[in-house]
This record gives sequence, structure tokens and C-alpha cells, in this order.
Amino acid sequence: FNRNTNVLNIQPVLPLANGRIITRTIFPIVSIPDYGSEEGMQTSGLSDIVFTAFYAPADQPFTWGIGPVLELPAGGEERGTQKWSAGPSLVALLQPNDWTVGVLVNNVWSFAGEENRSDVNRMLLNLFLVRQLGDGWVVNSAPIITADWNADSDNRWVVPLGIGGGKLVLL
Repeated sequence: FNRNTNVLNIQPVLPLANGRIITRTIFPIVSIPDYGSEEGMQTSGLSDIVFTAFYAPADQPFTWGIGPVLELPAGGEERGTQKWSAGPSLVALLQPNDWTVGVLVNNVWSFAGEENRSDVNRMLLNLFLVRQLGDGWVVNSAPIITADWNADSDNRWVVPLGIGGGKLVLL
């Protein structure tokens, strides 16, 4: 019935220790339809939470950071892996004038959780390009490309395309 899963990622980024430690936590709110019917929901709610902490060295010509990524099984049986997963993560970005250009990449492997669930071996590649327009307004493209290394080769990659916009609000 050509139905789609929708994901809203709430992802606060918090700099600590004068910007040398950067944390990013993703709280995905998912809406998964019943693919076998023209209408109706299978499930909606919180999926697995992803926490990343980067160490970013000072006084570099561009910003980069390295650190661990940890995936917490918060999505339950229908919206998550029910596996604890961890791995390395790397971020790099440049901010020339009104632009931000960068990449974030990580890979997680499961190390604990429900034994009857599939193991996790998944890569995430988040490219981002942001143009600041003034007064906090931005236009951007930030596809989140994923690869499930345990999937069949014809179902391994998800490569979305898109453009967005928004307004920065400081709290």
C-alpha cells in the first residue's frame, strides 16, 4: 500500500568543558504503519536512544571530534532492536562565513540484550550542509545515510535526499 514510516529525531547537542566535550543524544519518535492494510497504525512512540560523546581538540583549523556512541534499547519489541550496541564515532566540520559543512560517521555493534533478537552491525553517515540566512534562519541538507551490514546486499543501504529549513532558538 506504499506506506512510509515517519521518524522525528529530537537531538540536543550540548557542548561541555569549554566546547572540548560535545554530547549528542537522539530521541527518535517513530510512527510505523500497518503495511498490510491501507489504513491503521502498527505502533507509535519512542525508538532506541542513541548517545554520542565527542572529544574535540582545541586550536584546530577545523572542528573535529572522536568518541563513543551507545545505543540504548528504549524502543521495545516493535520499535527497537532490544539490543545494547556501541562503537566508535567521528565528526568533522568547517564553518566558513555563513556555511557549515561536515560529516558525522559511526558504527555500532550489539553486545548485550535479548538473545532471540538479531545482532546489530549498523553504520550511520550524516552529511550536513547548512547556509545561515540571518536572524537565526537556515536552509540545510542533512541526509542520514545508513548501512545494515547484516542485511542482504539489496536491502543494506538507505540513502535519502532532501532539503530543509529552520530557525535557531537559544534557550
